[in-house]
Amino acid sequence: MSEHISGAGATFQQAVGVLTSAHGSQALLSPDGGEDFSAGLTVTPSTAFAALEDGQAILVDVRTHEERKAGGYPAQSIHIPWRIGPALLRNPRFTRELSSKAAPGAILFLICRSGARSLEAAAAARKAGLAEVWSVSGGCEGEASTVEGWRPLGLPWSQG
Repeated sequence: MSEHISGAGATFQQAVGVLTSAHGSQALLSPDGGEDFSAGLTVTPSTAFAALEDGQAILVDVRTHEERKAGGYPAQSIHIPWRIGPALLRNPRFTRELSSKAAPGAILFLICRSGARSLEAAAAARKAGLAEVWSVSGGCEGEASTVEGWRPLGLPWSQG
């Protein structure tokens, strides 16, 4: 099942096609209909933004407080760091804080600088029982010329 969406203004429901495998797991389609095989855990910045605009999701910045303060952050995002302290240890309260910020079943999009930490955090959140959690591919800044991030795409940004 593949749905191709074209043109600006597509709603979140149109932009994200959900595939359900025989095992019941979910994978997302990008707005152009291309499948994303990052273990069903990623969504494009544009798709995440469409969901935020429709009021259907929460964007969670998982970068450190210092990163967020120094470089700014996606507008409308809340902050729950995935790694904390000088040694950048995993935040032991992460999934508990994530659960406390969202109603059960809420769609949560996690974002970091490049998409690596948010992917790790999304996998941990899913393992902890939060089913509607995805990582924003490319993060805030994008990945070395392969995936565009939130800010390079010109999506709403607040300066620290």
